[in-house]
Amino acid sequence: AEHSVMYPVDLVKTRMQSLRPAPGAQYRSIFHALGRVFTSEGPLALYRGVGVLMAGAGPAHALYFSAYEMIKNKFSTNPGHNPLVNGMAGVVATLVHDACMNPAEVIKQRMQVYNSPHRNTLACAQYIWKNEGWRAFYRSYSTQLTMNIPLQSTQFCYLRSCTAPP
Repeated sequence: AEHSVMYPVDLVKTRMQSLRPAPGAQYRSIFHALGRVFTSEGPLALYRGVGVLMAGAGPAHALYFSAYEMIKNKFSTNPGHNPLVNGMAGVVATLVHDACMNPAEVIKQRMQVYNSPHRNTLACAQYIWKNEGWRAFYRSYSTQLTMNIPLQSTQFCYLRSCTAPP
């Protein structure tokens, strides 16, 4: 649900990061962009590609928490807080989650660009697979991990230290 609520802002972010935006996609601010997309492309354009993100988020989140709990339970030697184990579990959870979500992110971003040539997410996925190969779905995987691993491992260490019994 959180993915769909902020999706229009994500669409604007993707478009504003374009190297050479088309004249119809040059925006002064987030609100200008949201208004322009809404009026010139219609309200559904704000959610173009959201389906693939929603389809990938459920399994990715389930795998994320399952991997975290599995690693934490396998390597915890006592019921108390173990920062190293929690951090390691956060790393593994992130590896699994991002491996599942990266293809969805690639398709989502290709659908979000101004004047995307893809009519729907399935056509976009097929185009990428046929013309660029499966590796195109993971081209940004290392970048995602570089951003997410430090955050997630630190987050789990901190959250578990706050909730661990004294």
